[in-house]
Amino acid sequence: MSEARDLCCRMIPDLMRAIHNGKTGQVVPYLDAGGDPRYVDTDGLSLLQWCAYYGDATAVVVLLGAGAPKSQLGDNLDL
Repeated sequence: MSEARDLCCRMIPDLMRAIHNGKTGQVVPYLDAGGDPRYVDTDGLSLLQWCAYYGDATAVVVLLGAGAPKSQLGDNLDL
């Protein structure tokens, strides 16, 4: 496993905890460290879905720009 990937894997628990607390701004440092914008948690929910759920349009745009597929939002775009 590469160093960057290892770092990102270690960041996931803190990132998900921050997002669940409405702190979606942690997405940018995760992506800057080489994190996967298409990450999906163990419940099958993507970072994109979580950021949309918490209403962070900036994080949604950042994730889409980094390569997260819009399809992760589902047919109704999670609206």
